[in-house]
Amino acid sequence: MTRKEAKAQFPDAHGIVVGELDSLISTSALVAKANAFGPYDVVIRNAGIGAGVAERAQTADGFGRIFPTNVIAPYVLTALMELPRRMIFLTSGLEAKGAWSPEDLQWTNRSWKGMRAYSDSKLHDVMLALEVAARYPQVISNAVDPGWIKTDMGGPSAPDPVALGATARANLVDELARLSGVTRP
Repeated sequence: MTRKEAKAQFPDAHGIVVGELDSLISTSALVAKANAFGPYDVVIRNAGIGAGVAERAQTADGFGRIFPTNVIAPYVLTALMELPRRMIFLTSGLEAKGAWSPEDLQWTNRSWKGMRAYSDSKLHDVMLALEVAARYPQVISNAVDPGWIKTDMGGPSAPDPVALGATARANLVDELARLSGVTRP
């Protein structure tokens, strides 16, 4: 979505920033733009590349495409942005199939399996949400699995409507969300 399209869709937005998350330079530039509109009450980390990546294509930084967008970008955004009162990291039910493989985080030594790489990346997002919760007690940090939602990424076979995923996120933003942790709808 371009900035112009976003402004047309959300005309009352305080500020709109658009950027890419597939390199350290572009993610850092996005943080600089976002910080200009802060501080924030809530930040929802909802960017990602799905499991349908058939091969381990590399970014300009030399990373596989899933890893920088799904893992490095949320970390860089968290590290460089002023901490909000609440942070929500979108994950997937597939994080349960993810593995912590610190010796090969980017799948450079293993045979490429896009679904497993995606699952690993979502496990890393849960780990980041829990680390933020432990390290910054003044921040309510959650990971939420919105379910398998009928979106461009989820596909038409997904059983859950978009509204269910939105409800899961809205419940975390609601004033009743006072504890850090992992939430499932």
